[in-house]
Amino acid sequence: LRFKQQGATTSIFIVGAIGVWGTVRGSVPVGGANMTESVQILQALIAVVGVGLYVVAASLAEREEAERSLEVAHGTLAESLQREREAVARLREIDEAKSTFLSALSHDLRGPLAAIIGFAQALKKRDRLTSDRVEDMVDRIERNAFRSAKILTDLLDVDRLARGAVEASRTSTDVSDVVVQTVNNLSIDD
Repeated sequence: LRFKQQGATTSIFIVGAIGVWGTVRGSVPVGGANMTESVQILQALIAVVGVGLYVVAASLAEREEAERSLEVAHGTLAESLQREREAVARLREIDEAKSTFLSALSHDLRGPLAAIIGFAQALKKRDRLTSDRVEDMVDRIERNAFRSAKILTDLLDVDRLARGAVEASRTSTDVSDVVVQTVNNLSIDD
């Protein structure tokens, strides 16, 4: 039975009215020496019942308030859990992007370093190379060293971008020029 203070008051009034009516008729088993004493005993009984009903009503009201608070806390907890799941998903995406970036970076650094190492090893065998060929290899080593330095500078720029120290600017690039330049940097003519 869910009733609040209003329901408890109504119940007390109904029980009191029935009790008074029964006492006046003499049909209630609350007996006293006379009618006044019987009414006083009935009033005491109604008071005890009334206090009990008010206690029950107050307990039920507190329980409803606790249930509402629990629902709010559950909603807040569910929202927090959802935000945490979204944060974990974003962190996974960031970690994947970092891995992709590091993979691309190592690939981009490997190309110029392979050319530098290849030309340096070829230069060790100078006795079979013409002076023009030696000069070409030194030029290529220099270009690939600059290219490696540019990649490292770009890496530092990415770090500055991530920290908000600089703003990105876009430029167009001719892919065919990049391919020709890469082929020229890596080719070794005999």
